[in-house]
Amino acid sequence: MRLTVAHKDRQAVGIIPKVAGTTIGRVLTIERDWVINRYDEIGAKDVYGLVRHPLGRWVSGIATYYTIALDLPAATADHFWHAEALKDPELVAWYIKKPFHDNHTFPQVEFWKDSPGARLFKMENIGAMWKAMGIDAGGTHANHYENHPHRVPVQNVLRGIIEMSRRYQDMILSRYAADLTLYERAE
Repeated sequence: MRLTVAHKDRQAVGIIPKVAGTTIGRVLTIERDWVINRYDEIGAKDVYGLVRHPLGRWVSGIATYYTIALDLPAATADHFWHAEALKDPELVAWYIKKPFHDNHTFPQVEFWKDSPGARLFKMENIGAMWKAMGIDAGGTHANHYENHPHRVPVQNVLRGIIEMSRRYQDMILSRYAADLTLYERAE
């Protein structure tokens, strides 16, 4: 996977699916006129980025994948039916056993491998990243449930199932062990 970055002058911020990318894009490209490119196209920069805990990212990624795969256009009763269908243990086990579904569930370490000197922060510490960069952008990641309300029931069901099953947590964390290490090392 190639890292996409927002950049301007001597700074760049990595944008990884399901790791505050919408917030980064809004703050930097819309509010501050930064440019989006692939990391390998920008030259030397001070690179910053966010890392998300693997369980939270997996749940969010599967909810995105699942609702896109269903191609349901907006929040409807169908989303609640499909969220209920996810309570089937065999379906959840299939999602967990399948290595990676799309870029929303691809390991974060793969995005960061070409930028080993990046200064990484935990997603919940986004305010510290902005501060380190000298950018006044507030301290939180804007949760975009209002933009994607159809994902909420799916995420809630998945999160509940994962939280109740240590076996499922262990399966996900073993697949994303390198991501967990990256997360634990982030500021």
